[in-house]
Amino acid sequence: KSKLTISKAEADQDSTERTLVVDLGGGTFDVAILDVGSGAVKVLGVKGDSRLGGDDFDAAIADWLADMFFNALDESIPACPLSGLARRRLLDTAEMARRELSKHKQVNITVPGLLEDGRGIDGLHLTRRQFEVLCQPLVARMRSTIIGVAQEAQLSLPGLSEVERVTSANAGEEDDAEPTKKKRRRRSTVPIENVVLVGGATRMPLIGRMVRGLTGITPRGTVNPDEAIALGASIHAASLDGLIDDLRLVRAPPRRVTDVRAAALYREEMAKKRRHLEIETDSGRGGYFSS
Repeated sequence: KSKLTISKAEADQDSTERTLVVDLGGGTFDVAILDVGSGAVKVLGVKGDSRLGGDDFDAAIADWLADMFFNALDESIPACPLSGLARRRLLDTAEMARRELSKHKQVNITVPGLLEDGRGIDGLHLTRRQFEVLCQPLVARMRSTIIGVAQEAQLSLPGLSEVERVTSANAGEEDDAEPTKKKRRRRSTVPIENVVLVGGATRMPLIGRMVRGLTGITPRGTVNPDEAIALGASIHAASLDGLIDDLRLVRAPPRRVTDVRAAALYREEMAKKRRHLEIETDSGRGGYFSS
């Protein structure tokens, strides 16, 4: 639905812009590359990670808090397992800390009553730099997903490391070797021109830096990350009711079709049954995507 938010605002442009949409929600991560403009929205590639979201960044902070808490306990007193309520307190506090670190470089954390005897965390400092180090494995997964969707769309990213560049090239050769491929697709020379961040978790500075480092483009700030999904759903509902004539979503494949090969097989099957996913406007049709 976030893709519809972008397309409705820009599909009427005379020129076509290649846009990367990065959507990090509370529990999922999705990426799409779109050609937007000239009366149509064409989806060049989609990919996602259904087990990665803002909650995982909160969990990284909560784990760190628990480690710091137990490390500070008197060794003569055996550490007790945290209750469900204590773990909930840690996660809630971690979420608030993550939000604060999106605006400030340091946060002071206090979590009372983690144990039955009243012991808890009192005045523990967490810097943005420490937080970003904790989250490096999660950011690496996001980076890998973006590289994967660029590979699917046959696009090059200027910020790839040498290892990533070689890996991406090898993956492309494997795809070209598939029996279903009649001829090799040429890698597009049209660069990504716009980057849009969707989902409240993308407010974390390290997300914008990672995307900017990969694409060489500063993410656009014209779309509210917290409202994009709701706006996209509203546009979709309005199109179904016939209130919007110039943009219509006919059908979408299952959301979890994110693997490149699985998506290709799905599209071939849909083509045989004449059940295409289309984004139609007055002047043309778009392509496939999973919302």
